[in-house]
Amino acid sequence: MRIYLLLLLLVAPLAEAEWFTHEETQGLSLDAQDITTLKVVSRHGFIRITGDDAVEKITVTATIKVPRSDESKAQEVIADALTLSLVGENGVASLDGFFPDSIWRFGNGPSVSLTVRVPQHMNVSIDDGTGYIVIEDVHGDVSIRDGAGSIELDNVGGLVNVEDSSGWIDADSIRGDIHIKDRSGGISVSRVTGSVSIDDGSGHIDVSDISEDLIIIDNKSGRLQFSDIGGHIKTDT
Repeated sequence: MRIYLLLLLLVAPLAEAEWFTHEETQGLSLDAQDITTLKVVSRHGFIRITGDDAVEKITVTATIKVPRSDESKAQEVIADALTLSLVGENGVASLDGFFPDSIWRFGNGPSVSLTVRVPQHMNVSIDDGTGYIVIEDVHGDVSIRDGAGSIELDNVGGLVNVEDSSGWIDADSIRGDIHIKDRSGGISVSRVTGSVSIDDGSGHIDVSDISEDLIIIDNKSGRLQFSDIGGHIKTDT
């Protein structure tokens, strides 16, 4: 009995240390006076980009998480492997926030989540590995290339292009054309004052309240439902 209790006392602190996650935040900002486009490169983590007509700067809050590390080890990983920068050149702001894929092990590794506020007129381009993406109240064009993770678009004022491997896509209140190329995952598109084209591998598709044309290309599997389409409807399923 004494040996058993001693083992419990030894194992508990070790287990607690093993599962410790270091978390910290870092901030970045950039004057957006001459910037028309924000380009984001991320690998693992949540991204939220919000447009605001009252701001004149791009501001970023980066939440950095390093799992299974004590304070010393986490700071070493951050110093050696984290890429986090925001620079502007020729009208383009480049935001890089990621750890290299090479330090991920067994589906687990450090991550960087980005919460960004931009002037409302700005165009946004995202190249992301995996993670949840939210774009809201942005009145410029939006382009997203995503490996995996859900995507939510709300109140976007320009052309939207999404290329996604897997994950749910939800687009609402889009004041421009929207083009989606998706391998798998459900798609919901509503209230678009433009045309909609969807090239889908598999997953349910729900489309409603579209001012112009609806084109569905190569929907191999999953339910297709649409209503209130103002223009032509073409389905190749």
